[in-house]
Amino acid sequence: MGGTLERARHWVWKLNMSLFGIKFPQDYTQRCGISWLVTYTPQEFKEACAWHDEQYDLKHKDDQPLSRVQVDAVFYQKMKQAAKDDLYLRGLADVYYKIVQLFGGIFWKG
Repeated sequence: MGGTLERARHWVWKLNMSLFGIKFPQDYTQRCGISWLVTYTPQEFKEACAWHDEQYDLKHKDDQPLSRVQVDAVFYQKMKQAAKDDLYLRGLADVYYKIVQLFGGIFWKG
């Protein structure tokens, strides 16, 4: 229980910092999201987030063979695999997937 509460507090802190313009690392391995849409990244999701952000970056270099739907689906599967049986992380994977479904098109199109 304490771990879940601590993660939730950390996520709220990160979200508040991003809303007030505090910059996060640009290194793909250190955060999840791009531009103004950056969130707390649990250690278990760092690989999936790095892969997803890199795929969106490849789109802008015209070097992306996958569609946005495919990239987002693989991202979701990577997070679910990383979450294993952790209910908090599985729920967070659902939230992150909804976020990329809602806002990913803005960044995919450029």
